[in-house]
Amino acid sequence: MKMEVAVTDISQVKKDLTIEVAAEEVKAEFDKTYEAYSRYAKVPGFRPGRVPIGVVKQRFGKDVKDEVLGRLLPHALQHALSENKLNVVGEPSLNDVSINEGD
Repeated sequence: MKMEVAVTDISQVKKDLTIEVAAEEVKAEFDKTYEAYSRYAKVPGFRPGRVPIGVVKQRFGKDVKDEVLGRLLPHALQHALSENKLNVVGEPSLNDVSINEGD
């Protein structure tokens, strides 16, 4: 996974991680999720499996965004922790999480 990680020391046991995932990775995950939704979504006026991606984006955009974030966030966090050789003592606190299809 292509990403940039910046580690800032807050205290001896607290670190601040800033993780930026490459746009290609995010776009690929969005495309994969839209394809899955278009196969299984039931939309009036369309046969199952034949729903256009544009309709899926319009009707299920927020659900897709939440699902992509749910997939990418744990993977990116785990990768950043192992790359920087950090041991997690407690539950991580997440601030300013944003994900957009083109970013």
